[in-house]
Amino acid sequence: MLDNAHGQSSSYQLDRTRPAHYSQQEMEIEEIISRDPRYRLEAYAFVQEALRYTQKALGKKGHVSGQELCNGCRRLAIKLYGRLAKTVLNSWGLYATDDFGNVVYNLIAAGL
Repeated sequence: MLDNAHGQSSSYQLDRTRPAHYSQQEMEIEEIISRDPRYRLEAYAFVQEALRYTQKALGKKGHVSGQELCNGCRRLAIKLYGRLAKTVLNSWGLYATDDFGNVVYNLIAAGL
């Protein structure tokens, strides 16, 4: 129980298992990670950003092919991380194109 500003008790319980700044989507991704720990939160965020980057580059609003997404991931990684791109992606559990597909599959399965 916490005291509010007026000194009254509150039934609110702070969830200390996740940082307070986590968004709902980040918490949902953490749930994915608890079931499939191969990839870090950053891998999911990167793939989502790469999807937006690819859609914009291709002038598409919806579906992109796996090949288009993988090319977009490559281009975005080089743009953001330059020569360190492979090292950064590997540190998040992304080693091969199959890993990008697995991340997408996990996001779709979770409704994200």
